[in-house]
Amino acid sequence: MSNKIEGISKVLYNKYELHKDEKSLIVFESNFNNVVKIINDNKIIVNRNIETKPTLGFAAPCIINNLSDVSIFIDGKKKITLKPENINNYKFIYINKHRNRYSILFTNKAHSYP
Repeated sequence: MSNKIEGISKVLYNKYELHKDEKSLIVFESNFNNVVKIINDNKIIVNRNIETKPTLGFAAPCIINNLSDVSIFIDGKKKITLKPENINNYKFIYINKHRNRYSILFTNKAHSYP
């Protein structure tokens, strides 16, 4: 797959070592100002407030092991579970918030930001 990756995707691919089969990058994008807790491989890997930078439309990235369940808790109220069979074929997972709804995009192409 690495020889098909180009542009910003290739930069992120190399920076976060996404060439390793078990690694993917979760990116929180629009409308976040929330406490986010992520559990992956039975470990808490993120537990902090993340806030979208209005000029970028980007809040925070997080490397995960895509061969294990990923549990994402937002403000201790909303839980999103990502299963390995849904994520291990994708290197980039984008989460957007629209009021109280969330959308998730699974892709192998990175988004670019201004």
